[in-house]
Amino acid sequence: MMAWAPFAAQAQTQSPLQEWQYSGGIILARLFEPDLPEWRDVVGAAAEVQPAYDGARAYKVSEGPVINVYYRDIAYFSTGEGLGYNFLRGDHYQFGVGVTYDLGREQSLDGANLNGMGDIKAAPAGKLYGSWVL
Repeated sequence: MMAWAPFAAQAQTQSPLQEWQYSGGIILARLFEPDLPEWRDVVGAAAEVQPAYDGARAYKVSEGPVINVYYRDIAYFSTGEGLGYNFLRGDHYQFGVGVTYDLGREQSLDGANLNGMGDIKAAPAGKLYGSWVL
């Protein structure tokens, strides 16, 4: 088991955002600041290093804007999470729906391992989620 631990740790994809930056982080913010402002926004630039595709050994650098806009704990728009609405929310939980996107991958990123599999184009993706803090 210990021999596999270093390899398992290398296969993990790290989160590009801090926990409080995701829409689920509003629960954490509300615990420390009960009266959140009506509108919250974060605008900036970011870069990250991540695997070229899930499970890849090759890495790539991605850069772009960071735009996070939250209306209370009801709705959000984020370049990282997409567009969403929390239909159930309370002091320690929220449940919602959203539309996000998958960037896809190109076969040319790792031709040896992806040969013959073709490209996967960017596409929208729906999500149903729930978060709670104990």
